[in-house]
Amino acid sequence: MNKKAILPIFLLFIISGSYAQQTIFEETVVKYDTEIAGGVLIHTNGFGANFRYGRFLTGFKQRMYQLEITNWKSSREIKTFNTFYEDVKGYVYGKLNTATMVRPSIGIHKAIFSKQSLSGVSVNYTALVGPTFAALKPVYLEIGSRSDGMLIPPYNTISTERYDPERHQFSNIYGRAPFLKGIGEMNVYPGIHTKLGLNFEYANTNDILKAVEVNFTADAFLKELPVMAFSENQQFFFTLSVNLLYGVKE
Repeated sequence: MNKKAILPIFLLFIISGSYAQQTIFEETVVKYDTEIAGGVLIHTNGFGANFRYGRFLTGFKQRMYQLEITNWKSSREIKTFNTFYEDVKGYVYGKLNTATMVRPSIGIHKAIFSKQSLSGVSVNYTALVGPTFAALKPVYLEIGSRSDGMLIPPYNTISTERYDPERHQFSNIYGRAPFLKGIGEMNVYPGIHTKLGLNFEYANTNDILKAVEVNFTADAFLKELPVMAFSENQQFFFTLSVNLLYGVKE
């Protein structure tokens, strides 16, 4: 092969190598100040949503602020229906209160493995801590009664009452009352929580955030939360969750 043929091949090799390096490393020099994202999650005892705001401390580390709201269901909850009537709302026998966890938190978000190309995936970890506010709303049921005093259907009248495990049995519960009933009687139980997670970002553009996050959350309260009537209630809660996030970097 003569020198005239070697020169174009050599130049082509240099250009290709330069382009490859730009594809792999170009995004590492892009600097952002903030990250804003929101998402939905499913966890071992329910589901929820969160919103987060991150401020970059370095190119690979953020100070993270997050607000998360989730429901919490006892593993002992079993939906029941009044079989004497059709089209009635199901209820959970023995459930005293519905629980909602509100978690404001602060922490860090740091890269473990950064992206090597725009089509790649970065692996990050998050560590958050903050208070937990458990909002417990009392359960209301529709209760049937008869003029002869018997506690069996068919009922003559149906009234809405706060669930009382000593007075309300399978035989006189017609169904669940509207969800918002009792919202003004909500009690708030303070506690603390910590959350650790692995975050996998996969967006193919620099300024868009798309991520899947796997988290472990631990909540602790000063006393047991009165959720169920006929089983032991909890003071400490441990949940695993999967979170889908979408946001922007600026």
